[in-house]
Amino acid sequence: GSSKIWKDVTMWFGMHSLPQKVEDLIVAMDRLSPLIKQLWQAASITSIVHLWKKRNKVLYDELNVSNMFILNEVKRSTTWAYSQSKRHMENSTQDLTIMKNLGLQTRFKSPPKVIECYWSLPPEGWIKVNMDGASKGNPGVAGWGAVSRRDDGAMIEVAIGGLGVETYFIAEMVAIIE
Repeated sequence: GSSKIWKDVTMWFGMHSLPQKVEDLIVAMDRLSPLIKQLWQAASITSIVHLWKKRNKVLYDELNVSNMFILNEVKRSTTWAYSQSKRHMENSTQDLTIMKNLGLQTRFKSPPKVIECYWSLPPEGWIKVNMDGASKGNPGVAGWGAVSRRDDGAMIEVAIGGLGVETYFIAEMVAIIE
């Protein structure tokens, strides 16, 4: 009963081993894209709930619920999760296969918006200092950098620094202070 359902559900998500405990369900999400992660959450929670209900019906009501009914409920919950999600998938073979297995349309991340900007020389007799701080994630691995130039565009000084794991705000502040 339950192994057949878990076998089908994990197959839809391209997984090759059956979960043995709840922790396995959580670990399985770590390597999934944001949209697929939400679909996996819906599928695994629905599977647990319906398998529990099936067990109770067999034990207490002496009724049987078909595996097909449970699998249809799992697909229905993933379709609903898909319709509610604002997340995106990656353009990977794994994600494309999962979406096909679930009968869902692909949803890619929107391309970044390109904004043109221009750097201009400082006024005569002035020095221009440009600085920035950034983090990959918030918090995340962070760093800062600064460059100063004369009014003829000649570089005076360049400085950079790594900050380890920090917020983007701290990275920006360190860039200003340094």
